[in-house]
Parts: sequence; structure tokens; C-alpha cells
Amino acid sequence: DVDLKKITFNRLLEEQKVLLNYLVEQKSAVINGAAGTGKTMIAVEKATRHANQGDKVLFLCFNAFLREHLESRYPNDNIDYMTIDGFACKICKTTKADYRQASDKVIDMYLTGSFPYKHVIVDEGQDFGQDAIEDNGIMQLLCDMVRTQKPYPRKNNRA
Repeated sequence: DVDLKKITFNRLLEEQKVLLNYLVEQKSAVINGAAGTGKTMIAVEKATRHANQGDKVLFLCFNAFLREHLESRYPNDNIDYMTIDGFACKICKTTKADYRQASDKVIDMYLTGSFPYKHVIVDEGQDFGQDAIEDNGIMQLLCDMVRTQKPYPRKNNRA
């Protein structure tokens, strides 16, 4: 039984290494898997690799306990661990998440070039399915901003 567990554990580690090496070349990726297969650990490792290269990373998760755990266990000045609600509150400077206002703020950051993150990593994405999040498209906006990585037009230069 112990040998089988060691073999399974080592196989998972090897699969995770292969996946991380694959992610080096990808601008975006979706990773699906059952609970306990290491998706969060892959996400943390990916965030850490970007952060160690000097890039700012926004690491979004749904669960506040997970955010607190990651922040205490894997601290990095270049990684901001936030819940989606916490991110919305922070950019809107509110105590209650307003996703319509947050979407407007994200668009404004895009247009002004003030979005501080080069990478956005979403963990627990399946839990983000709240109507308010979906209806206002904030997750798609974040994805589009990171994917384009183009020079941002300045607000005062818009027609």
C-alpha cells in the first residue's frame, strides 16, 4: 500500500512538472482536475515563477481561507493573493463587491495603462459562477487584458 502511494505521488509530481513546462509557452490555459490533484500548487508555482522574474501577479481565488493560507505560506512581494470580492472592493474602494463598478474600473485601468499586473492566475474558477460576476464580464476583461499585453491607449488621446 505504501509503495503504491509513493508511485502514485511520484507520477503526479512528474505530470505536474510536464504541465508547468508546457505552461511556459502559453499565454493562457485552463487546468481541470479532481480535488486534491495539485491544481492550486501548479497555480502557486506558476505565479511564483512569474514573480521571481520581477512580474506583478494577481492571484484570484474564491475562498477567503485559501487566500489567507496562500498569503501566509507562499508570501511574495510580487504576488497579490485576493478573493474576487476582495479585488472588486479594492479597485472600487468599497466594502461590498460591486462587479458592475469593478468592470468599469478594470476597463478604465486598461485604457489608461494603469493595470498593475502582467499576469492573472485564477484558482477555484468554478466557484466564480455568481450571476453578478458573470453578468458584468469582469473575468473576461481580466483575461483579455492579460492576453493582449499591448501598449495601452492613453485616455486623453482617445477620440
